[in-house]
Amino acid sequence: MKKSFVSILILALLMTIPVYQARAENDTAPDFVLQDLEGRQVSLKSLLGKGPIILDFWATHCKPCVKELKHIQAIYDEYKDKGLQVMAISQDSPRSVSKVKSFVSGRRFTFTVLLDTNTEVFRKFRLYGLPHTFILNDKGEIVLRRFGYKPGDEKDVRTKIEEMLGQDSKTSPDSTRSEN
Repeated sequence: MKKSFVSILILALLMTIPVYQARAENDTAPDFVLQDLEGRQVSLKSLLGKGPIILDFWATHCKPCVKELKHIQAIYDEYKDKGLQVMAISQDSPRSVSKVKSFVSGRRFTFTVLLDTNTEVFRKFRLYGLPHTFILNDKGEIVLRRFGYKPGDEKDVRTKIEEMLGQDSKTSPDSTRSEN
């Protein structure tokens, strides 16, 4: 009993220590190659130089991930013609990866979905949970990093994308719309 209490106490104390933020803002994202839902190989390097990139690490079983992806889709719809690219990197295991394609099509997500079933890219980014969202500039540098999702977080993502595309978020006609 005493050992389990001490273990819980140590765990609680460790949770209060800030986690080392590897792959933090101003860091360069590591290159990777993953398969998309059609079996094509997609590399991060091949997308650089074309505009901002949202990388979103998610899984079908993660409720905050699903809520966030709806907002990412709306942002993508608004800015894809101006160069925005989205790569949603599924962390579903080999046992659940078969659900991803129907999950994505059922929600009408049109951005690129990549499969990281062995968590290789997740580990390259030194991540510790889902959802995890990055915005990269056209050189692959991380300009925004978010862990978790709560309503309203998408506003920061939208503002950063608008800033990168040279738009004023205060004058954007869609910046005042409600996103539920």
